[in-house]
Amino acid sequence: MNPDAWAGQLARIPPFDRLDPDEVSTLVGVASARRYGPGEVIVAAGQLVGRITIILEGSVQESPEQVLGLLPALLGFHQTQTLHASAQGAMCLRIRRGQFYTIVFECPEILAWLLEKQGLTPPTQARP
Repeated sequence: MNPDAWAGQLARIPPFDRLDPDEVSTLVGVASARRYGPGEVIVAAGQLVGRITIILEGSVQESPEQVLGLLPALLGFHQTQTLHASAQGAMCLRIRRGQFYTIVFECPEILAWLLEKQGLTPPTQARP
């Protein structure tokens, strides 16, 4: 798989589906790719979440999510659960926490999505 294919896949995964093609390409440019074998640990419990992990192919045994560590990476939390690649393994893009901070600053659509997902939506009308 090449970076153009990664960008195409990433553009279909929330919250990255809110970004324009140049922003998605920038994300791919700072990401590292990693293939995890069947059952291999993707993130271990107790570790400080230092990156987000985006599942492009395959899945994670313990979670249906395609984006792992989004909120914990932003807030500097520790991983609460060990996550393993499923029986078919997983192809992932990984973005370091510091780079992700910069991306969120440049692309606030990601933060808006995260707040919506957490049930924290901005007020629809300004207060007097």
